[in-house]
Order: sequence, then structure tokens, then C-alpha cells
Amino acid sequence: RFRDKLEMIVAELLSEKQHAEWLLSTTRSECTKQIAELDTQIQTMDEKGNDGARIEASASAQKSDSQGVISSIEREGRKLLSTFKRQATDCRVELKNLRNTVCGSKKLKQEVITIEAKQRKGARLEINDCSVGSWRPQECMNTKVAQQLEGQGIYNPQKAVSARRPLKSILHKCGPGGGIQWFLRGKVSPPQTPEYGASCPPLRLKTVCNDFECPVDCKLSDWEGWSACSKSCDGGMKRRIRGVTVYPQW
Repeated sequence: RFRDKLEMIVAELLSEKQHAEWLLSTTRSECTKQIAELDTQIQTMDEKGNDGARIEASASAQKSDSQGVISSIEREGRKLLSTFKRQATDCRVELKNLRNTVCGSKKLKQEVITIEAKQRKGARLEINDCSVGSWRPQECMNTKVAQQLEGQGIYNPQKAVSARRPLKSILHKCGPGGGIQWFLRGKVSPPQTPEYGASCPPLRLKTVCNDFECPVDCKLSDWEGWSACSKSCDGGMKRRIRGVTVYPQW
């Protein structure tokens, strides 16, 4: 009996050993599989991280270049503004001097004509020069359209708008070469004494406009797929990235 019980105990121990070995083998297989999956996820995340790092480095370099360009533009803008203010001051001084000269010339001319009238024993003649209003800037027009309209005597783009020619097709917003802009003004009073009064100055002025580069907005690619979760449990992180297809300019 003792021997039978001993053999039974040995048999149970062997059975438990085999079951434990089977569990161990299964656990090792599952662990190996999970480790392989984690290695794959880590590799994928590393690749995504490298892509993100490259994109970040490229964006950083682009940002640095853009900041350099912006700083250069700001410096140039400040220089142009300073030049403009100086020239505007000089222009105001020169305009004042010209007005004084014109006023003096008009007075001198009036005195000469008055003396002449006295010598002829005629009536005193008042000199009235032509006077004009302020310049009215018109919108910047496409060069070809502006040339066509000029041939028709049209200088205001609003007057050329029709069902077949919308305002958008007439105007020029930006681009190399620029467009054409008219400045118009009207007569306030014509010369009352044509023989002596000054005739009217030009009522139209044409200039180039909006000859700067058109701004380019930033454009992004579509989002890539989500990466694997950084953790198998207890909350992890997923990430996805997208790149810049067109960098902003001007």
C-alpha cells in the first residue's frame, strides 16, 4: 500500500511538473510575441520621432531664414520710411515756396495789367486763374484692361463694371510689373480771363501701382496615421504628424 501511494504521489507530481512546463512554455511564447510587438512599436515610434525631428529641424531652419528676411525687410522699411519723411518735409517746403512764387507772380502780373489799364484809361482788369480740386486716387487696374479703357476715355474702374466684366477682372492686386492707377481731379473754376489767367493744369495723372509680389500662404499636407500607443495599459500616448508643403512668403 505504501508503495502504491508513493507511486500515486510521484505520478501527480509528474503531472503537475508537465503542466507547469507547459504553462512556462506558453508564457515564454506569449512574452516573446509581446516583446516582438513592443520592439516593432518602438521602432515605428523612433521612425516617427526621426521624421518629426527632421520636420522640426526643417521648420526651424525655415523660421530662422524667415526671421532673417523679416528683419531685413523691417530695416529696409524703416530706411524707406525715414527717406519718405525727409522727402515729404522737403516737398512741403518746396510746395510752400512754389505757392509763394505763384502768388507773387500773380500779384506782379495784376499790377502790370493794372498799370497798362491806367495808361489806356481802361477799367481795372481782375485776373482769375484756373483752379482745380484735390487729386482723387482710383483703384489699381490690370494694365491691359486699363489701356483698353483709356482708349474709351474711362479712367475710373467702377464705371467699367458690367455683367461680363466684373470688378475683380479689372483690378490688379499684386504681381510683377504692377498695374495702372489713375489720379483724377476736376476744375473748381475755369480761367475768367483767358488772355491773362493761367490755364488749367493736367486733370489726369497715371502711375504704376501694386508692383509687389503676391503673398503666399502656408499650406500643410494631410495628417499621417496615428502611431501605436506608447503603453499597453494604464494610459499611453499616440501621435501623428503632418508636414509643410508650401512655406509662407512675402
